[in-house]
Amino acid sequence: FKPQVEKMEETPSRKRAHSPDPDAAARGADNARNGESALEGRQRFRLRTALAAVGVVIAACAALLTCAALVHRRRARLDEMRAIRNRFFWELYEGSEARFHATFRMNQGMFDDLLAVMLDNTEIQALMPHPSETGLDHETAFGMAIFFLAHGALYEDLEELFGVSRGRCATVVTKTLSALTSTLMFTISLPAGEELTEEMRRWSVDVDTVSNGYAAFDGVVGAVKATHIPFRFKNSRGGTETWHPEAHRNRRGYTSTNIMLATSAKRQIIHATVGIEGSASDQSVMKASSLLSRLPPNTYLLGDFGFYLNHKKVLSPYHSTRSHLEDWDGHQPTNKKELFNQRHAALRAQADLTTGRLKLRFRILTNGIHASYTQFHRIIFACICLHNYIEARTHEPLQDLVARVTDEMQLGEPSPDTSSTPPRLVKGRKGSRKAVPTRNPFRAPKGAGAGAGA
Repeated sequence: FKPQVEKMEETPSRKRAHSPDPDAAARGADNARNGESALEGRQRFRLRTALAAVGVVIAACAALLTCAALVHRRRARLDEMRAIRNRFFWELYEGSEARFHATFRMNQGMFDDLLAVMLDNTEIQALMPHPSETGLDHETAFGMAIFFLAHGALYEDLEELFGVSRGRCATVVTKTLSALTSTLMFTISLPAGEELTEEMRRWSVDVDTVSNGYAAFDGVVGAVKATHIPFRFKNSRGGTETWHPEAHRNRRGYTSTNIMLATSAKRQIIHATVGIEGSASDQSVMKASSLLSRLPPNTYLLGDFGFYLNHKKVLSPYHSTRSHLEDWDGHQPTNKKELFNQRHAALRAQADLTTGRLKLRFRILTNGIHASYTQFHRIIFACICLHNYIEARTHEPLQDLVARVTDEMQLGEPSPDTSSTPPRLVKGRKGSRKAVPTRNPFRAPKGAGAGAGA
């Protein structure tokens, strides 16, 4: 009986479940449209995915083609650089001697002798770049370093001329300058012994031409000169040095370092103080230097008014009278002070000529140095060592120089000033002089682009 009752109770519900629904057709049509829309959406998604994949493949192919072109261009460039490697130096070496001397500031004999001395020393040779490392022979590597100093060339210029990359150019220059300074550092030394006596004899000039005059400039061993080298600090990798631009900014407006040079009668540099800020005065540089403490007893140096306070060791001219060569203009001395200053200026011009020859010979000292402190000191001392080496081979006697300068003063001819970019002096009130600021060597010229800087 119970199953029949359940069956009877279920029958009406089943009949109600299978009863016709008037909205079923509309819902079916909506579902069909939704299904078609979903299908179209999936098809569009697949199409977009396929197009994106095709775009990625095309971009990858283009990137591969670009990389292949760059690699091919780089290989062609390397082949071209290998073809011109060592050619630039040897064309100059085998060419005219005048062109070689103008390029490397020395003749082939000086070049070969200095390189032979460096290669004969095992310790010095270990400091030089190896040909297997750079692809350059020793002659070309040494010529690259001298060319870098003589012309103030950038690494981009060296890459074009010598056919090696900029990184290798930097390696060659750094190692070669280190070996060069280690070889020629002995040339920067104060005279001693018989050399000291001979040096004092060269500086001794008789000025006893008026009553109550001085017998001679006895005891002079050199002339001192302070000059500015344009300098901008470049922090080395992992270096701890700090750069203070305002401390290095001199009175002319650009950043520099004030170096002090003591010169001999043969236009050689016997002492150098390097690394003082450009804002420091000549007197401050002298106080920071150890030059005065190293002078032999009863000897002194010739200097201008900038070293007046060091009167015990530095002989400066008289005040309130003519003291520069350009101030005479054919005038003759009328008293002992003017005679002293005239002869003093003629001898002191030796330091100006030496500094001018140093800067003209190595243009990197004039164009400006952008390097770290370590590289900066290495560049300065390499220039000084090469200057002393060249002057030791060829020099003009001091007596001939003094006679020539004195004749120029008596004839009223201006003495040649070989110093680098000297300030132009203009007359101020009461005949005073003031320096006109010169051009900043690190500033690009007007109208030049952003890459036209030093």
